[in-house]
Amino acid sequence: MSEELLWMLRDATAVLKPHKAAVAIDPPGGGRDCAALLEEPLLHAKCLCSDRIGSPGFVHVRVSREVGCGVAVGLRACGAVEINNFVVRRAVGSDAAAVAEVWLRSFTAALPGVCRAHTDDQVRSWFREVVVPGSETWVVTVEGVVVAMMVLGDEELDQLYLDPAWQGRGIGDRLVEVAKQRRPAGLALWTFQVNEPARRFYERHGFVAGECTDGHRNEEREPDVRYRWRPEREEP
Repeated sequence: MSEELLWMLRDATAVLKPHKAAVAIDPPGGGRDCAALLEEPLLHAKCLCSDRIGSPGFVHVRVSREVGCGVAVGLRACGAVEINNFVVRRAVGSDAAAVAEVWLRSFTAALPGVCRAHTDDQVRSWFREVVVPGSETWVVTVEGVVVAMMVLGDEELDQLYLDPAWQGRGIGDRLVEVAKQRRPAGLALWTFQVNEPARRFYERHGFVAGECTDGHRNEEREPDVRYRWRPEREEP
C-alpha cells in the first residue's frame, strides 16, 4: 500500500473514531496492514474494488460500525466520510458558490440584528477567491448538496455555519468533532455575544468563554467573545 493511501487512511480513521467505526481498504491484505499501522483491530474488512478509481488519490473504503452496518464511501485528500445520510469532506473549488450561500443564509437567520460589513456579492467573491482555495475548508453534503461549512486556521475555528433548514440534526456536532480531530492541541474562536444559540453550542462542546470585547476589532463592530477548547489531560 502506498504511503499516500496510508496517510489518507489515518485521516479518515481519525474522523471515524468518535463513531466507533473501522476502515478497511483494498487491495487484499491492505486491511491487515492498516490494522497494524493503527494498532487497533478492524471490525470489518472486505475488498470492494481497486485502490484507484477514476482520478488520482481516490480510494474506496468500507465503513463498518459495531452494529454491523456498512457503507461504501469515497476518500479524497483529507477524507470524505459518509455516515447516515450526509457526507463530511474537504471542500473543492466547485463548492465555493454553495459554501457562500450557506454562509449567507445562516448569517441572516442567526444574526438579523447584526449589520454585515460586506455585500452578498463580496461574500461570494471572498469564498471563491480567498477562503476555499486558500484555507482548510470542510463541507457537509446531503445527496450532493452543501448544507454546512467549516473553515479551520492554524489554531482557529474560523467559520462554522449550517443551512438553517439542516440545524438540529447533529451536523454541527460532527463538524466540531472533525475540528477537534484536526487540531488535537486545542482550538479557539470568536463569536458575537448576541449569538446565544452559538454560545450554548460551543459551551456544550467544551469551549470556555474568555475575553469579551466591544467589537472594535471585528468588521461588524459588534461585541464579541473569545472561546477556547483544550483537550482534557489525564492525571499522571
